[in-house]
Amino acid sequence: MPPHGHGTGPYHPCPGCPPPCSHPPVPRPGFPRQAEPQNLAGPILALSLSILLMVTCCGALGVVGTVFSSLALSERTDPERFRRYTRNAWIANGVVLGLMLVFVVFVVTGSS
Repeated sequence: MPPHGHGTGPYHPCPGCPPPCSHPPVPRPGFPRQAEPQNLAGPILALSLSILLMVTCCGALGVVGTVFSSLALSERTDPERFRRYTRNAWIANGVVLGLMLVFVVFVVTGSS
C-alpha cells in the first residue's frame, strides 16, 4: 500500500483530486493584504528622546515629538503615514535640540 493510502508516491494527489496550486494566492476583495512590518526602532528612539527632552528642560516643546512618535507607533495600516509621523517626530526633536543649543550658547556668551 502506498504511504498515504492513495496515489503512487508520498506526495502524489489521490485520483480525482485537483492538482496543487502553482501560483501565489491572490487577495480577495474585502480582505486587505497584510501590511509589511515596519521597523519600530526609529519611532521608539524618537519617543525616548522627546520624553527625555520633556522631563529635563524643554517641557512643552517636547510634547510635539512625543505626539508624532506615538502616532507613528500606533499606525499599523498605512506605511506612508508611519514614515511621515516618524520623520515629523525626528524633525520636532531636532528643532527642540537646536533651540536648546541656541539657549545654552546665549546663556554662556551672555554671562561672560
